[in-house]
Amino acid sequence: MGNVLLGTLQRVGELKRLPGTSGSSSLAESLFVKVAGRIIASESDEQISEIFGRLVLEALASSVLGHWQPAFVSMLSLRQRRSIFDRAVLYALEACTDPIRRYLEQRLSGHQLPLADNPLVADVASTRWVARLCEIRRAGYSCLKRPKCIPFPWESQADHSLICAVYAALIACDRSSELVQPCLMALFHHLPMALAPDVDHEMEHLLGADEKHNLEQIALGVIFADFPDAARTRIANAIQAYKGEGMNFARSLALEADILDRAMQISYYERMSALTLRTGVDEYELLTPGPLRDFQARILKDYGLI
Repeated sequence: MGNVLLGTLQRVGELKRLPGTSGSSSLAESLFVKVAGRIIASESDEQISEIFGRLVLEALASSVLGHWQPAFVSMLSLRQRRSIFDRAVLYALEACTDPIRRYLEQRLSGHQLPLADNPLVADVASTRWVARLCEIRRAGYSCLKRPKCIPFPWESQADHSLICAVYAALIACDRSSELVQPCLMALFHHLPMALAPDVDHEMEHLLGADEKHNLEQIALGVIFADFPDAARTRIANAIQAYKGEGMNFARSLALEADILDRAMQISYYERMSALTLRTGVDEYELLTPGPLRDFQARILKDYGLI
């Protein structure tokens, strides 16, 4: 079933590259701050399950629509917004597996609004740590005795964490499993890096696993001081379960989401390195389908481009 799901995961992964709500952020980063803030403000697993379900809907819609300026969206009627959002999700769902499609179509039937309309708002003190992950670059790729490999464009910790959470939710839906625990693990597994360094493989070899753990605990102690009690307990437990040694179903889903995102990030660099004008014409419809296609082809041929 993994191969069937791959296209949907690749589509969602592009949220790292689509522009977000501010000039320098990605859509993944914008969604991460919004979702994490609402989870921090939540008081029950039911609320969190609802938030993750709506996150998947918004991620699928955004993967089709890209970012729309809030000022323009505010000019649309509620009916228009729902119609556009629903059509984008249904379009993306065409490539999803049957269990995912059934789960999300059921949520759409209730006319759930995007997360922007969710009234839960966390306080500024706790969300500043979440926002910090948008500024922290991923460490890149490393192994012993070799220079670090840091590809461009780089991704942030927030990019990675958001996509891991969406992947975990999609995989959980596909396997008819509950969302909360694997998605919490995936969304917050790099929270310590809002303050502590991103310890890559080479650095961990030098520091040792115990010292890495100590650094993360120091960081979490400072970060969690700004969190509400319920959120602190819930998220701390999720991080501990993710980084622990025992393997349960929730942790296996979160780890699966993590390795898939890491692999597909490299796959993205591979696709971009192979991108040529010819593949743009043949595979990405650089020439507009319809009556303009022959005209555009003639222009490119006249200039010797194809």
